[in-house]
Amino acid sequence: MTETETSPPTPAGDDLSVSETEAPFENEAHIGAIPVLDPNSEADGGGSVIGGTVLPHVEGFAAAMCAAKGACDISTYEDHDPEMARAIDILVSSAYGRMPADFSFGDDVAAFTFDEWVSRGVLYIIWRQRINHNDGRGWRAMDDRGTITQNHFDHCHVSFKESGDTDVVPEEDFLMSLTPKEQKDLLDKVKNTELTLARLETILADPQSGIAVRLARLDDKVKELSKRLPG
Repeated sequence: MTETETSPPTPAGDDLSVSETEAPFENEAHIGAIPVLDPNSEADGGGSVIGGTVLPHVEGFAAAMCAAKGACDISTYEDHDPEMARAIDILVSSAYGRMPADFSFGDDVAAFTFDEWVSRGVLYIIWRQRINHNDGRGWRAMDDRGTITQNHFDHCHVSFKESGDTDVVPEEDFLMSLTPKEQKDLLDKVKNTELTLARLETILADPQSGIAVRLARLDDKVKELSKRLPG
């Protein structure tokens, strides 16, 4: 397939879509400037992110990506999600706005990201109109935003936690990573769990409840058997 600027194909993925209002939206402010990392730099095997200052673990990831995969066109910009210092775009096509000849390079970049997920403090990755938080939900389809770049066919977007070297997601980052529907579902589950626990406590405290009676009978049997045991 030759390079083209026609509408991107529908990506493979499950049926769960993420609407534009539920997922990070990325503008095209960085188009036109092709950032290039220097793979010969001494900083963790690669060069620096172009367009703004990022946190050290983000810089380290970008440098490692450049050194390991040769994906060295890496940038950030103001209003990057979740913020400029914690997000990068990795170009996997010949230029922004152009569909790559195939997706193998971007797939390799995504695979490397999963390998480095915990140690580099990755929060989520967007690639080929899909988002993945590496939390068991897999790749989730996103709405069509109209262009190759906004649909992430020409680059991978990677967002990071506030620090690396941890597998614990800060509560604020975890909640930000959820869509409004997922936040509501989580809140409903918490409320249902609290209600269930409250009901269980009430039942156990009621001497007339079936469970309380059975537990009392079981306790009596255990005591009776204990008396029969030698020693």
